[in-house]
Amino acid sequence: MVFVCFMRNVGLLDRIFRFTLGTFLLLTGLTILDGAHGSIIGIIVAICSLLPFYMALTARCFVFNWFKIHSLNKKECATHGRPYQSEV
Repeated sequence: MVFVCFMRNVGLLDRIFRFTLGTFLLLTGLTILDGAHGSIIGIIVAICSLLPFYMALTARCFVFNWFKIHSLNKKECATHGRPYQSEV
């Protein structure tokens, strides 16, 4: 039996978007907001970039899990199993 909290619920396109968002937040926090030189706001934004990176790398989103939704396409559901499908 596979527990729902360990199943993938983030599809490939969503993972690419999250990785891009994480990169944008990291670069913005370190360069534009001057986090590399000690700006508190820049450091906070750079730290916040870790969440999208984590979700992109693990293919799991806790918010999707709360609402029992996923962004997997049909091929990904066939490969990894459809999340939140009750066993009958």
